[in-house]
Amino acid sequence: MKKKYPGLPVFIIGNSMGATIGIFASLKKPEEFKGFVAIATSIPRNSEESTTFKILMQQFLKWVGWLIPSMPVGWIKYDLAIRTEEGKQKVLEDPHMYKGVWVKAGWVKTMLDSAPKLQTELINVVVPLLIIHGGQDKICNISGAKKFYETSESKDKTLKVYPESYHCLFLEPDGIPEHIIDETVNWISDRCIPTSLKILKSKY
Repeated sequence: MKKKYPGLPVFIIGNSMGATIGIFASLKKPEEFKGFVAIATSIPRNSEESTTFKILMQQFLKWVGWLIPSMPVGWIKYDLAIRTEEGKQKVLEDPHMYKGVWVKAGWVKTMLDSAPKLQTELINVVVPLLIIHGGQDKICNISGAKKFYETSESKDKTLKVYPESYHCLFLEPDGIPEHIIDETVNWISDRCIPTSLKILKSKY
């Protein structure tokens, strides 16, 4: 993007697992990015909060993910991710959306492998942050978004919660997707305006 559009600031916008990838990108090259918008991001719980059974199950899934990455080990519950029937129908009609119901072992292994580093490195995220999350997210609990906001050492960070929303924010009713897009555009635009122009804008 920098080669294609030289001189322009670069922002990351990540949704769900894409937000997790965005965290690692901002950690790897913070100097490359002007800001990061994390939507419905997954922040795992601390390992010490897990039961012995859960820890053993995670180790088993990681082993299966290494040995047979394509093996189904769980299923997608759209009722937990999408609040309305209209939203679920949009998924079924979208040619670019995965229609399967199974979660593969390789994907689970990748997420479990990344969890420890994600937990310890959140403090090192220093780029400007806009964190957007649904208050009723049953896939990625809002506690993770709050932890991200509280832990990050970014000097410019905002947490925006939509109290009644589920995980798939862009499939929410009541104009919420459009509001999120407007909010994101405005947030990015504000960080592209030079300080001198911001002062001038505030006066007039």
